[in-house]
Amino acid sequence: MKKYNVPNYVRYKNDVKTSIANLEGKMWDEYTRDEMIVKFMPLVENLARKFSTTQQASGVLSIDAQVTNDDEDNMMYQIPDKSEPYNIQLMNVYLKSLMQKHLTGNEYEVLRLSYGLDCDKHSAKEIASILNINGVSSYVRVSELKKQAVQKLIDNVDHSQVLDIL
Repeated sequence: MKKYNVPNYVRYKNDVKTSIANLEGKMWDEYTRDEMIVKFMPLVENLARKFSTTQQASGVLSIDAQVTNDDEDNMMYQIPDKSEPYNIQLMNVYLKSLMQKHLTGNEYEVLRLSYGLDCDKHSAKEIASILNINGVSSYVRVSELKKQAVQKLIDNVDHSQVLDIL
């Protein structure tokens, strides 16, 4: 599939509509990987739009795995983890120093509280109340600050600075 930028969004929508029309009549097992991506692109886009405005998107989302008693289903849980454990305190100090260098006070606090650096993780509503961000959609503002802060870090921090610590 072609790469599109924001000004070409209308062309993108037309191309997706045309591509989907070309896929009609095929059985599910006949689709290639790229055809499946095109087929489900509108669904994924719709879900992404809905999720990006929900409370879950701006807060702490936990995904709990279902563990059953069936040995075949639990095989992935039986593989021992032989990796060295992270030094969480060292990672927190390093990440906080990078954040303090590149972010404003509110951006720093939003990331620190969201990801639980030296504290428990907090939801967007909790962060909004801690930072005195008031209003009906205060959690949306927290989500915007979080996104803005992450983008600043992506733009300003060399990825090798973060990968070295991992």
